[in-house]
Amino acid sequence: MAESTFFCTLCGHKIIGNDTFYGSTFTCPACGVRVTIPAMPATAETGASEPAPAAAPQAAVQVEPAVPVQTRELTILEFAPTRKAHLAEMIGGGALTLVGGVTVLWLWISPARSNWWIVLAAPAVLAGVYLLAKLWIDLKSMQYRLTNQRLFVLKGLFSKETQELELFRIKDIAVQQSLLQRVLGYGQVTIVSSDDTTPVVTLRGIANPIGIKELVRENYKEARKALGLRATEFIQS
Repeated sequence: MAESTFFCTLCGHKIIGNDTFYGSTFTCPACGVRVTIPAMPATAETGASEPAPAAAPQAAVQVEPAVPVQTRELTILEFAPTRKAHLAEMIGGGALTLVGGVTVLWLWISPARSNWWIVLAAPAVLAGVYLLAKLWIDLKSMQYRLTNQRLFVLKGLFSKETQELELFRIKDIAVQQSLLQRVLGYGQVTIVSSDDTTPVVTLRGIANPIGIKELVRENYKEARKALGLRATEFIQS
């Protein structure tokens, strides 16, 4: 077989081959794109006196996009529910603790104190402490982490339960904010995905929910692009 020379139209890399290369598709060893060589010219197939060109014209070579390579996973943002989302518990717990504590202290140092009043005021202190402790546990037991590939939801104070969602499976993102939440600058982000194990992920009580939504949206689009997925392509779970 006659030796033929072909060129990658993207980077110009020279490839030495033979007649079997005509009509085939191969990967350029220099730039990694998929190159399709047209079929052998008719003059070469029929054995006519006019020789076939040694190299296919660059304009005739069809180049397919290189297969995207997934980038290294990087942490974009780590965040947790804001204290503003528990404002009622903070005010209620603080008020009960303060009022109950002051009442118990005043009754204790008062010359005409009554033990019955102390017994009645003590539960208010305990209720306030309970609300504040529960608030602290709720804030510390929920964390979120966003990378350029996945979204993690970490639950638990001592033992951790981790829920993760591949960003390329996200189908829709929505933000919910009441009037008070908009004034205070927090809200809820709901993410709908094609993952059977995590079809809906809810990020509750987070600050700047619109900014978080846009950040997730930007990275989920990049994750799909890195895998070569189109925006309208169906993703099986």
